[in-house]
Amino acid sequence: MTMQNLISLKELTALSTNAISATSHTELPTGGTTSQLVSSTFKQLSEQDLDFKQMINALSSSPETTSNPEKLSQLQSLIGEYSNYVSLVSTLAKKGVNTVETLGKAQ
Repeated sequence: MTMQNLISLKELTALSTNAISATSHTELPTGGTTSQLVSSTFKQLSEQDLDFKQMINALSSSPETTSNPEKLSQLQSLIGEYSNYVSLVSTLAKKGVNTVETLGKAQ
């Protein structure tokens, strides 16, 4: 089961990266607002972040994972991926805020 969790976390990483990429290229639906797009994107990323945390916590509390150097190395790699994911989301959020501020000043 632990190996399945590791595989699931890798799949979640790939899905999250694809979701971030797709969101950054998403056009607003007819009648949609920027606020709705930001809100739905934030909700989606928050849910994925929660999934990441829960899996990492479950794996790190498992003696099966922490006693096996190979699995521990995989867990460490996944924690690194999570860190990169959080950094990416943070950077994209800052860029989004800067874009909105720039557009607001231009008006």
